Amino acid sequence: MTASVAPSEQKGRLRGDIQALRAIAVLAVILFHAAGLLPGGFFGVDVFFVISGYVIALSIARERSRTGTFRIGRFFTRRIMRLTPALGVMLITTSLASVMLGALGASEPGAKTGMAASLLGANMHLATQGGYFDSQLELNHLLHTWSLSVEEQFYLLFPGIIWFASKRPTWRSTTLVLVGAGSVLSFALAAALTTIETLGPLSAAEVTRVSFFAMPTRAWQFGAGVLLALSPRISSAIAGRGMATLGWLGLTASFLFITDAGSYLVFWSIIPTLATCLLVANPPSRASAVLHSPRLVDLGDLSYSWYLWHWPVMVFARATFGIESALLLAVVGLATLPLARLSYRHVESRFRSPGKASARPAMRLSAAFLAVNALVLVAVGATVERSVTGAVVSAWAASAPHTADTCEQTRLGKGVRGCRLGEGPTRVLLLGDSNAGHYSEAVVLMAAAIGARVEIVSQGGCPMLVLDSFDGDAEQEHCREAAEAVDRWLTESPPDLLVVAHTQSYVAGGRKQVTNGELTGAAAYEAALDRLAAVVTPAGTRLVIAHATPKFTEGGVPSDGAHACSRLRLALRAESCTRTQPDDEAHERRRLAFEAETRVAERWGAATFDPFPELCDRGFCPEFRGGIWLYSDGAHLTSAASRSLRDALLEVVARDGPVLARQPTAVAQGDQLTMRIDIG
Repeated sequence: MTASVAPSEQKGRLRGDIQALRAIAVLAVILFHAAGLLPGGFFGVDVFFVISGYVIALSIARERSRTGTFRIGRFFTRRIMRLTPALGVMLITTSLASVMLGALGASEPGAKTGMAASLLGANMHLATQGGYFDSQLELNHLLHTWSLSVEEQFYLLFPGIIWFASKRPTWRSTTLVLVGAGSVLSFALAAALTTIETLGPLSAAEVTRVSFFAMPTRAWQFGAGVLLALSPRISSAIAGRGMATLGWLGLTASFLFITDAGSYLVFWSIIPTLATCLLVANPPSRASAVLHSPRLVDLGDLSYSWYLWHWPVMVFARATFGIESALLLAVVGLATLPLARLSYRHVESRFRSPGKASARPAMRLSAAFLAVNALVLVAVGATVERSVTGAVVSAWAASAPHTADTCEQTRLGKGVRGCRLGEGPTRVLLLGDSNAGHYSEAVVLMAAAIGARVEIVSQGGCPMLVLDSFDGDAEQEHCREAAEAVDRWLTESPPDLLVVAHTQSYVAGGRKQVTNGELTGAAAYEAALDRLAAVVTPAGTRLVIAHATPKFTEGGVPSDGAHACSRLRLALRAESCTRTQPDDEAHERRRLAFEAETRVAERWGAATFDPFPELCDRGFCPEFRGGIWLYSDGAHLTSAASRSLRDALLEVVARDGPVLARQPTAVAQGDQLTMRIDIG
């Protein structure tokens, strides 16, 4: 005896109102992706999840009622034929297009996301890269594939539950119990992950990302749709006068008023999930009349293809044409509808017909898709590595690694390693973190002008000062050990000229912090600089403290204009990719460090070097000037910009007379005294 079939199961095709609801969901997502034009539009994905659970459960119930069994192989075949072709065409096409149209800084992340999407794991890959609402992921043209991977992972899990339940006469009741219990556990897990502060090595932010992206914490939304489809009692309980109106109110409130500032809270997802259930369960009524609009139903048919194509095109529009206006981005997203229609007619519809859903062609299609996509992504990666046109290469060449990053690492003293470059009796030392490293070309060229040799000791993220430094909650013990080794070395072998430089971040109140005994922040930094000056200046070393350069970002996040531009845009007009900032704003961000450095210089008679007059002009600091990129990321100069500072640094060094060589000091046996390098 076959189980009874709910009224909504008796149709051989998808309900028009459900298709219309899909159209509304994809429109909400597009408007959210248009610079947040619809603040809660990201909940459109939650609507999709509920509908997917509902439709899949109905499909299985119809097959069970018609044949008395459930064929798991046929289910997987239909899913492959339904999803894989359109996804594969989008991945391959956009991966190729991204070489010229995608953001330069997103080339590698996009390729890795595409590979993960091919293997149904884009969601968990993206969870390791940053939050869905984080700005660094906005230029990844395949960011939206996370939700497809969640759906595909659910399709791998759910058939196993049905197969197990189908072995029992009361398969429907067994399925409801299993899905109900699983949904409760899923929601409890999501709620726990969004409220705890840490989980082992994962920070609160990382745990929240897992809660947002992971299938186990999203399964309850699919489960809500499954329960609604398989239980006429549940459908009847929430169907009635006023329920559809309540559903519309919930969905509208979700889209308009529930925003997310990067901390996904599962509790807010209850509203759009229940609202979708109310709208799906209710029969046609005045409140749901809009869901029977033929135009919306037609858009719902295109919703999968539309979702696939809208985001890559919007990302390419930003990277290539510089479109940032929310309204213009919305127009771009909506204008991808013809592309979605082509995909629907010539790819999606061609393979989704049940009559063509045999297992062997489906498996071959899936394997071919994976192989072709992998080859395309490898080719894209190789192309990206070599760049594309001469114009692009010349525009980006200024971002070549610094001398400090590429020169030979030599043992300079016990526990101290760095570079030794050039020749001459006078010894110049450049000391600090990566913000010292990006001065390396200027210092080497300046040293050549005064007939000096150069030693460079720079370690990214580490102040070369005797203090305790922290990156977030993690103490950087290796930084203090390196600084103490440098301190001993300088006591034993002070240079003729010492140029010291550090980032402003240690005193700016960000992730990086410093302490010095009971002192913190700027006071700790100033005390450590005082200690350094007390070591070298009595020995006759001339000290130059280099102030921080203008920063476009804090924390070293690479978000400069070049990273956000496409190769095509760089080749046609590199200037259009640049940003500027008022110099007073840039100075305010470094003010605490600047004032501490100035006080130390005044106390010890040291010189200071300020790059602002050279890098800023008429009240603004640009990223691009005179045909060269000044920044390799939002916080560091390019090697070309560093070379441009040579004369200004030489003027500071020569202001108090020539730098005289001290008596030669012994060099550790086996070390190389000189090393020639061309940085011109």
